[in-house]
Amino acid sequence: GYVGNEELTKQSFSEDGYFFSKDYGRVKPNGELIIQGRTEDIVSRDGNIYHASQIESLVRKAPGVYQVTVINVTVNQKEDLCACIVPRVGVSVSEQDVRDFCENE
Repeated sequence: GYVGNEELTKQSFSEDGYFFSKDYGRVKPNGELIIQGRTEDIVSRDGNIYHASQIESLVRKAPGVYQVTVINVTVNQKEDLCACIVPRVGVSVSEQDVRDFCENE
């Protein structure tokens, strides 16, 4: 549990002591468990569901992008995703460059 935070402990653990990891996944017909991501990394917007990992995979393909991490943020009381991008050394990448690439993929 969480020391000094009984409420967070109640929210985070089942009655029999299992931790709610907030991961999501599926079980294949052969019984193999496939972890696909975290429920906290999902945003629903305009009837569409966006997964941070899917956006990372797309943005990572954009020219000049070395690494990307997509995080869940709250803007004006609405959930949204924010891409934090590290450009390749010696390359300049603008937000518009990445947006244009993603819109054309």
